Amino acid sequence: AQQARAPESLYRWQWLAGRLLKAEGKTTEALASYRHAVLSLSEIRQDLMAELRAQHLSYRETVGPLFLEFADLLLQRATGSQAGGDPQQYLLEARDLIEQLKAVELEDYFQDDCVAGMVSRQKSVEQVAPRTAVLYPIMFPDRLEILIGFPKGLQRVTVKVAAATLGAEVLAFRQKLEKRTTREYLPHARRLYDWLIRPIEDRLRAQQV
Repeated sequence: AQQARAPESLYRWQWLAGRLLKAEGKTTEALASYRHAVLSLSEIRQDLMAELRAQHLSYRETVGPLFLEFADLLLQRATGSQAGGDPQQYLLEARDLIEQLKAVELEDYFQDDCVAGMVSRQKSVEQVAPRTAVLYPIMFPDRLEILIGFPKGLQRVTVKVAAATLGAEVLAFRQKLEKRTTREYLPHARRLYDWLIRPIEDRLRAQQV
C-alpha cells in the first residue's frame, strides 16, 4: 500500500497493526501505528466522506472506531504513565483526537467543508475565564470518560455507564423536556446529573469553579 501510494488501503493496514500490537501489550508501537493510520486517513478524508455519503454510510460508524480505540489507548497510557511519560500529553492528545472526529462529523452532517474552517478559528478550550472549567465527555461503549480542563491542566474521571445507556437517557430527557406542562423530565435529569456532574463536584469545588 505504501509503494502503491494507496492511503485508502494503508490506513486500514495501520489500524489493524495498531489493534494487533495493542493485543500483544506493545502499547508504544500500537500508538505509533494508530497515529500513522489517522495521518493516512487525513489524506483521503474528503474522498472517503463523499464515498460514504454515496453509499448512505455514516463516517462515525465507519471510521469513528479508529479514533475511539486510539483515544482509549492514550487514556490507558496516561494512567500507566510508563517510562516517565507525562500523563498530560496523553490526555491532551486524546481530547484533541476526539475533537478532530467531532469536527469531521459536523462537516459530514452539514456536507460543507467550511465547517472545518470555522472550527479551526475557534478559541482553544484552555482560554477560559478564571474559576471556570471545561468539561469534555468521551463516550466509550463500556464507560464515560470526563476530562476536566483547569488552568493547571487536565484531570480525568471515569464513570461506569455504558454509551448506550447514557444515550438512551439523554434522548428520554430531551423528549420529556419538550412537554412543557409537566415535570416528567426530572427523573432523567437527576440520573444525568449523577453521571455527568456529581462525580466531579468535589474537584470543581476544590478549584472554586
